[in-house]
Amino acid sequence: RASGAELQSRLEAMQEMEHELEASRRRCTELESDLSRAGAGLEAEQAEKERLAELVRNQTLALAEYEKKAIEAETTKPTISSPHEINEGRDVPFRKLRKQLSKATGIHGLLTAPSQAEAIGRFQSKQPVMKEEGQKKMPPPPPRAGPPPLPKEAS
Repeated sequence: RASGAELQSRLEAMQEMEHELEASRRRCTELESDLSRAGAGLEAEQAEKERLAELVRNQTLALAEYEKKAIEAETTKPTISSPHEINEGRDVPFRKLRKQLSKATGIHGLLTAPSQAEAIGRFQSKQPVMKEEGQKKMPPPPPRAGPPPLPKEAS
């Protein structure tokens, strides 16, 4: 038979075990709660991931459509057959007046320089480009021959 002191120590050990068991049950409940919250957070993250993937798909489709339209617009641009077609839509101040002035005087670019000289290529120099420093410039063209002189009348 066990003595009273021995029974007392066993009773205390059992009470200690009950406290540890209760603490373990509380910790288990807390872990289950944390796990439940983590699962809900994971579900929310998965839903957000799916939403972002759908957004990326939509943006990719929109970009592809935009690029397709840009390529179509590029390929359907009207071709310009002459420099005059470029001039038709230009918004140049006093254009007609400047044209009349240059036709009448033969002086071009008096009021302003041409705006698209390089792009159009109409205003290139008539003289060839000097390739070497020692090369001479071409002489100016001879003056135009006018009508033959009238015969002098005898006096």
